Amino acid sequence: MNQIKIYIYFGLKIFLLVMGWIIFYRLKLMKYYTDSIDPTNQADSIYDCVVFSISILLIITFLVISILSWHEYLRMNTKNKIFPDYKFSSASSESHSEKSFDVTETQNLEKSEKAHFDLNKSRLLDCFEKEIFSHPEESKKLEGEKILRCISRVYELTQGEIFLKDNTADKETRFRLLATYAIHLPEDEPLEFSLGEGLIGQAAQSGKHLYIDKLPEGFLNVKTGLGESNPASFLVIPWKDQKDETYAVIELASFRPFCQHDIELLKSFSENFLTRLLA
Repeated sequence: MNQIKIYIYFGLKIFLLVMGWIIFYRLKLMKYYTDSIDPTNQADSIYDCVVFSISILLIITFLVISILSWHEYLRMNTKNKIFPDYKFSSASSESHSEKSFDVTETQNLEKSEKAHFDLNKSRLLDCFEKEIFSHPEESKKLEGEKILRCISRVYELTQGEIFLKDNTADKETRFRLLATYAIHLPEDEPLEFSLGEGLIGQAAQSGKHLYIDKLPEGFLNVKTGLGESNPASFLVIPWKDQKDETYAVIELASFRPFCQHDIELLKSFSENFLTRLLA
């Protein structure tokens, strides 16, 4: 862009020189013909004034354009000399701006997640208090169903199951289906897993949660009055006792994802239902 300006100024200077030469040449011709027709012509003084005025105007314009072109030339050279530093400073400024934006965005995201976590925790505690803890202990199955219903109100469950450790098993540790949400299973065919068997058995054995946020097609179909659809996320959480042994496994499927705060919150309720489910 700066080079284009210099070229424009140079072109204007040439244009002024050419126009000045043409004007003076035409005036000279006019004076020559006037003198040849009327040698006693007294217009020399007028001619001299016109020539002087045009000369002054052209000289001033030429000087102004020369100064502008020279200034632009110096400016371009100066910029070329400091361009690497200028570019680095610009990049540094942009980088600093991006970092500031990232920090602000991260802080806002953390605040949003914290507010979301506090809201979910409050809603869960309120539901558990009203539906479970404010009532006398009921059957384990009914207690499990209430737990799943409360979780569903907060996390929009599509399906849910609770598997409880079978303490009556003699040879191997097994986890038997206790309660379900939005799933109908025949009662004469109890569903159970041994340690390491299936996702339930693996979670019970490892003591670690399992979370899948991108379920493959057909992994878990949810049937509703509108048809069949796939949940967005699948979560399996082992609940442990004071001895750090798994006493129950909760399996949840939802159309919305679970964040890390949600998972930690659901884990934290392990001790709340320990005595009620094992009583």
